[in-house]
Amino acid sequence: QQKNELELQNRRLEEEKNELVQQKNELVQDKSGLATQENELEQQNKRLEERIKALKGREDEWAQEKSELEQEKNKLVKEKNELEQKKMKKRFIFNCCKGNQPA
Repeated sequence: QQKNELELQNRRLEEEKNELVQQKNELVQDKSGLATQENELEQQNKRLEERIKALKGREDEWAQEKSELEQEKNKLVKEKNELEQKKMKKRFIFNCCKGNQPA
């Protein structure tokens, strides 16, 4: 009787041990999968950081170009205003001269 109980207990412990070994193997596989996933995410993160760096470089270039274009625009607006003033002076002089002529 005692021998049978010990054998039964031994079988249960053996089954429990096998289940634990199987769980351990599954956990090892999960750990390996997670490590692979982590590596992939790290690589993806590096690629994104490189893209951000490249875009930042272009952003700086565009800011410089924008600044240059704004300066050029301001220069052209100034020239246009000067031409408008010259045109108004000529019109004023023309109107003054026209008004001084005898009818």
